[in-house]
Amino acid sequence: MKEAIRKYNEAMQKYSNEVVPHFDNLLFEESKPFHDLYKRIFDLYLISSYLVDIKLFPNTIPEVDSIKILYSKASLSLLALHQCLSTGLIEDASVILRSLLETRVTLKTLLAENTLERLKLYREFSHVVRWQKLTKDRQDLSNGVISMEEFSKTYEGIDIADIEATYKLVKDNYHPKRPYHWAWKIFKDETQGQNPSFGLLCSKLGFDDEYSRMYSSLSLLAHSVSISEITLARDNLITVAPRFSGPIKPFVYFSASYMVDVINSTLDYFKPDDYEGIKTYTTAYLDDLLSVC
Repeated sequence: MKEAIRKYNEAMQKYSNEVVPHFDNLLFEESKPFHDLYKRIFDLYLISSYLVDIKLFPNTIPEVDSIKILYSKASLSLLALHQCLSTGLIEDASVILRSLLETRVTLKTLLAENTLERLKLYREFSHVVRWQKLTKDRQDLSNGVISMEEFSKTYEGIDIADIEATYKLVKDNYHPKRPYHWAWKIFKDETQGQNPSFGLLCSKLGFDDEYSRMYSSLSLLAHSVSISEITLARDNLITVAPRFSGPIKPFVYFSASYMVDVINSTLDYFKPDDYEGIKTYTTAYLDDLLSVC
């Protein structure tokens, strides 16, 4: 074993000496045509961060914390997109862009109407998730998948009786057999009692075209078969090098578009001082970005 470790330590050191000095330069040169676009994405992330740091959104209303959490999630997704795109990780960026679209749709669904009621459903769904995990862990314990020691360690300091009691208080608001979606109660009459699909949520918001085209394309690009196809270079040889080609400009524009919508929707709900002025600024920012994408 020591000989194998020594052998490949030497091989990796030699390989590192050959590759690493050129790697940063390769990233810079290959990504150079898109530097301005990457900067614009980062600048929009800074805008979203600035609005939080100047305490534009209230901190004293626990009932609406989910709005701020989704806002933060979208902002961090934008930063992650910047990192992926600027290092040539297109397929990874597709997963994050899809997540950003999902966050946007969730936020818009919460804000569409009866917001406090919907926020309550969204917030209390966490009790269902905790109950589902407890149920799964109990099954795994019974089937010998995990030991009693592992189970006890997982729930150390946690009141299991409280998980059960809280679940019983809220469970009627979610699907009786497959409680997989927080918005079941809102749309159950339209879905014949089934959980709402992401497509339905998009349709309710007028995002049918985005769902049928953008969401499907992102899902396909993120699929393992697609990834395996585009990571095969000429002569059917696999490559793990960054890739600065493909839908970079559309990714930049759509990620900015989704984030601006999240910002403006959040501003519309909280209506802080000069929120109309801030919306004018973010909308103009997006219009300017469209001119170069």
